[in-house]
Amino acid sequence: MRPTLLIFTTIILTLTSCEGFIHMQGRVIDNSTKQAIENVKVLLILRGKDTLANNKLHHDTVEYNDRLAIRKKGIKDDYKMYDTKGFSKLGPSITDTTGYFSIGNILVGCVPKCPTCQLLFIKDGYESLSVKLNSIVHDSMTVSLKKVSDKSFNSTSH
Repeated sequence: MRPTLLIFTTIILTLTSCEGFIHMQGRVIDNSTKQAIENVKVLLILRGKDTLANNKLHHDTVEYNDRLAIRKKGIKDDYKMYDTKGFSKLGPSITDTTGYFSIGNILVGCVPKCPTCQLLFIKDGYESLSVKLNSIVHDSMTVSLKKVSDKSFNSTSH
């Protein structure tokens, strides 16, 4: 009886514990010129309420042993994680000169299903754009942002 209960419990726990990695990447372009937009902030919103502003893994540019030597001298840094590439930290996701962005490798619980995801694109001079997504993995997205027109600002003088 005991081995059967143990096997049954293991099967149930295996079937009900599920995680998934969020990974999204793509380009942000100007709606009218179709040119890449640099320095667009990309925020990830989970379940419609949890905003992750720091959603990109930034790897340390200093070699592992050199970083340890710097730390021994008492110099502090904010690299908290370690992987095969060395130390890393989470930071904001901002588009590069080609408009490319990447949000990645964030582990989320998927019980009973994976959370709904939403990306929010913010850049001064452009209308903010919110994109709702049905899955947690998206490669090769292209997002177009519209410039804010001067006519849209209403100013009144007294």
